[in-house]
Amino acid sequence: MVDTPPKPASRGGTSRLRVAGRLAALAGLPLLVIFLIFASGVYCGASRSYRVQTLEAKWLGLDGPESDAAAGGAAEPTSGETPDQVTAEPDTGDSSGGTSGSEQPQPEQPDPSLTEVGTDTGDEPEPPPTIDPPTTEPAASVSGLLTATAEPVGSELRSRFDETRVVRVKVLVDPALVIARDDWLSYIAELVDATHASFEVLFGVDVQLHGVVIWDLATDANVDALLAALTEHDREGADVILGMLARPRPQGFEPTRWVGAEHGDHALVFADLAQTDRFYRNMLRALAGLLGAEPVSQAESFMSDTAPPPGAAPILDPDNRGKVVFNKRRPFASSATPGDGTDEPESKPGERKPNKPKPKPAAKPEPSEQP
Repeated sequence: MVDTPPKPASRGGTSRLRVAGRLAALAGLPLLVIFLIFASGVYCGASRSYRVQTLEAKWLGLDGPESDAAAGGAAEPTSGETPDQVTAEPDTGDSSGGTSGSEQPQPEQPDPSLTEVGTDTGDEPEPPPTIDPPTTEPAASVSGLLTATAEPVGSELRSRFDETRVVRVKVLVDPALVIARDDWLSYIAELVDATHASFEVLFGVDVQLHGVVIWDLATDANVDALLAALTEHDREGADVILGMLARPRPQGFEPTRWVGAEHGDHALVFADLAQTDRFYRNMLRALAGLLGAEPVSQAESFMSDTAPPPGAAPILDPDNRGKVVFNKRRPFASSATPGDGTDEPESKPGERKPNKPKPKPAAKPEPSEQP
């Protein structure tokens, strides 16, 4: 009897599992790839739905869900027409439109791609250019004193205005001002500098400080005595000598008017208690009077008695300005107080009288009371 060899144990269960796994892998991997692609598409579409709908509306001519809901059953665009054209044309309700008159036109939807980067089509109006409000330049100042303002001179006076006339000024200072101000010497220099700046603008006149002296006579002398003393005071090469008094102008005092063939050479400068600076305006007035300017009633002119508003720059009326510019070549008087032209000039001991006519003032100074 022949022995048969033993049969190996059956491995059918394991082989089936391997076959099933291979089949699942062979069919499942492509399905998994397809699912992943679909899922990524859904995710991208959900996260960028607005962009996708915009591209669909732009390139495929499709309206998004929002447009369909807002349209409320509006007619679909015909072939060859874009959605923008359909919404832009209002429904007139006639038979040619193919729609009823009850349907309302839809507003044109803005293109988000353009609104994000700016208006490329140029439909948006440009903002109006900003216009800066005109600025008024403040008046120039010298040492805190405003320089006079004036319009440019006309062509008839331009040549005379451009001829610079130098006026050397010697100032006699009241001792009361010296006591009141420790910086009185620098103050006089600043005062003359401001007068120089104003006269350059008004007349083309160069005012220069020639000297400063304390005037002891100004303490207790009256105005007539002070005027007489000015005529006899040594000028030391100055063209004009000014006496500064730390008191207001006396009632009824009228300065001499120099309207003849010569400029004046001496004057008193009173304190003006109504002004922030007590002497600046009156120094302008006194020196302009020596150059031929006359008192006026125009309130804005510093040749008037009316006080200007606080902080206003000095202004001279056009008539007086024209007189000074036209006559600024005249020589300065070098004699005593001018007469009226009819009396014989009085001679002083030890003084040689020049051989030239005396200026003719419009009015003699009135005698004034002791201040």
